[in-house]
Amino acid sequence: MFTFTLIRVDIGFVRVIGAIILSIVVGLIMFALYNKSEETDGDSNAFVLDDSNDRTFWQNGLYFFTLLGILVAHYWHPMTRNVLVVVLIVQLVAFFSKDELLDWGAATWDLARRIIPLFFIGVFLAGIIEAAISQEFMVRFVGNNTYGANVLASGFGALMYFATLTEVPIVNSFLALGMFAGPASALLIAGPSLSIPNMIVISRVLGVKKTATYIGLVVIFAAFVGKIAGILVF
Repeated sequence: MFTFTLIRVDIGFVRVIGAIILSIVVGLIMFALYNKSEETDGDSNAFVLDDSNDRTFWQNGLYFFTLLGILVAHYWHPMTRNVLVVVLIVQLVAFFSKDELLDWGAATWDLARRIIPLFFIGVFLAGIIEAAISQEFMVRFVGNNTYGANVLASGFGALMYFATLTEVPIVNSFLALGMFAGPASALLIAGPSLSIPNMIVISRVLGVKKTATYIGLVVIFAAFVGKIAGILVF
């Protein structure tokens, strides 16, 4: 929604459709390449959940959409977010057992202590790279719709760490400086999909080889989507 309102509607649609196509294509290729080897380098039990509970389908659905609403309202309407937090607390008391809440807290803490140290290292490295590359330097090479410009834009987006929604005003400033809409779309697709912190965490789960393949596929196909969009849409 932020992309639609702050940048342009056409770029917003390219981002939505391109991200869906990208996820399907990359997922299928990863399966084709590695379906015979499902072992991971990380703890395979880290994401195994006990799904036995007495909650109904509508209770689970309400819980899910409440969490989703909190995420969206956090950026758009803080008062609505606060109301939804109260609704969430009521659901936690009414729908969840004490043991489930304790398990939830323990799992959250375990995940945090695994990821946060790596996350800070990745953010630090991304900050160094982002400070070393100016916007003017990027615009100089992405002011056209060549495949090389799209690869550069998607690769730049893959390396940078964009906090949620920050990629939108950054790309908007790139466009104002002369970035072509195709590379801008490639950056918007690759940016939220990857980052240095993201790469570090994924490598702990998938291993270095699979992570490198995944990164390469995202960069290549995000650039391809940007190139096609630059020809057909913009």
